[in-house]
Amino acid sequence: MATAGTVSGIRLEAHGDIFETGPGADVEAFVSAANAKVRVAGLDDALNPRALDPSKVQALLTRLPDQSHKLRLALAGHALRLGAPGLGVLAVEPTTPNGFDSSYTLVVERTVGNRLLARAKIAVDPTLARDKATRAQAATFEADRAVKAAEKGSTPGEDLQNLRWRRAQAASAWRVIADAWHSAFPKDATASKARIASHEAVAHFDMPSGGQP
Repeated sequence: MATAGTVSGIRLEAHGDIFETGPGADVEAFVSAANAKVRVAGLDDALNPRALDPSKVQALLTRLPDQSHKLRLALAGHALRLGAPGLGVLAVEPTTPNGFDSSYTLVVERTVGNRLLARAKIAVDPTLARDKATRAQAATFEADRAVKAAEKGSTPGEDLQNLRWRRAQAASAWRVIADAWHSAFPKDATASKARIASHEAVAHFDMPSGGQP
């Protein structure tokens, strides 16, 4: 069981679940419950664009007391939103717990109701980014083949809406990875190509209604 350690009085939010830090607070249970809400059938959690990594969430918690006075003031009365890219805590992001070192810096973007939206400066591992981008690209194309097969009626029993959702989510994961990679290494031609390709995939496969099966 991963706990929040000595950090107390800080609230986190992910997919509607609120976690309050303190002695014995269970990070893994919080992450598990949040991830269960966004799990995508047939898609590895490691390639889910909204799933959290508990070890990264724990690493983030250790850095919060070292953040700016402005950030710590903004946290008062607000829960830090974790379920979107930009903080480095998503399982799909090409980051590692070791990247949450003394250089990890959070910047407040805005508050929405009782939630604090922020972004972070965090180290991106280029090798990990390349590997994850390759895996997400493959998952996207695999899902696309499954959609096309279902559309032709060659895979009876497959739910077309679910397959399209999996394809859209895989493409979104690919974009999250590629964006982080390109942002950290803007002169890397491979990262630039991955970013362009992933954005094209999202534009092509997105479900505009946002309707989850």
